[in-house]
Amino acid sequence: MRCPDKGAWQTRKPEYIEQLVSPVMRGHHQIHSQTPIQSPNGSPLPMPYTPVLEIPDDKDGKFIRATLASYNLPSSSIKENRRVLEAFGSLTGKKVVYLQNEKDIAEKQAKQTKKTEKKVIKIKK
Repeated sequence: MRCPDKGAWQTRKPEYIEQLVSPVMRGHHQIHSQTPIQSPNGSPLPMPYTPVLEIPDDKDGKFIRATLASYNLPSSSIKENRRVLEAFGSLTGKKVVYLQNEKDIAEKQAKQTKKTEKKVIKIKK
């Protein structure tokens, strides 16, 4: 059986909660009531946290370029890409966070300890 008004068929909305349950399930559980669906609340829910855009940090900046490309934004140098991404984040209301790999963190800590050791040796002379 075809509906004569195709526009009404495509835009129809359920009026009762029971219309959201299949007829077989309604018959099985013997549901015959018609509970009206309340009108939806128009106000948006408050956001309990700031949305975050997490990007893995690397030396080449390939993850930043990929993120810029996914949002159809231009890319150039690494510093410029970071600036564009942070500007885009502030425009969309998202905080940009650069995730560091555990290996990178260990390397940076090793470099810092070497620098402090060198400084100590220079001071002793």
